[in-house]
Amino acid sequence: MVKPKNKHSLSHVRHDPAHCLAPGLFRALKRGERKRSKLDVTYDYGDGKRIEFSGPEPLGADDLRILQGLVAMAGPNGLVLGPEPKTEGGRQLRLFLEPK
Repeated sequence: MVKPKNKHSLSHVRHDPAHCLAPGLFRALKRGERKRSKLDVTYDYGDGKRIEFSGPEPLGADDLRILQGLVAMAGPNGLVLGPEPKTEGGRQLRLFLEPK
């Protein structure tokens, strides 16, 4: 069986920054809170734009670790991004990650 060639050259993993920027999306959960609570987080990010996260149970620190692991696994092996962005777009993205 011939393995098909990947038609895309992957150099990074893309995911929605809302998963990182929405306050309260991932949080520390008290014992039993996962069964009693629901996920209901709304994040307003200006100009009338907002994103809503809802689900049957809240997302805890363990869920965040799983997301981080999946993003890391989806990225290329051995590619390490330096601490200083080299482009204006990269610098702007870094600024978006700074807490306000």
